Amino acid sequence: WPEADELRPLADGIDPAALDVAGAVLSELRGAKSAAKVSMKATVRTATAVDTPARLELLELVRADIVEAGNVAELLTSGGESFSVTAEVEPPA
Repeated sequence: WPEADELRPLADGIDPAALDVAGAVLSELRGAKSAAKVSMKATVRTATAVDTPARLELLELVRADIVEAGNVAELLTSGGESFSVTAEVEPPA
């Protein structure tokens, strides 16, 4: 396995806490797809992540990764006191 020192330059200065935010959002998106009984590859038309301003800043660091991994057409954010994600999932064809 690679050593952490080998991988740090690849992180390009991104706060490791951004990984936690990305994981939480992607987990909620997977849950929405599962509830809708669609493939995990299904498109999410619109997803809205509500979280604290500090965590939303971290989300912005990994926005492109979330959009790509979650197949999200539009990712919106809104400030709030607690974390939540709502998702409008594309229905199966």
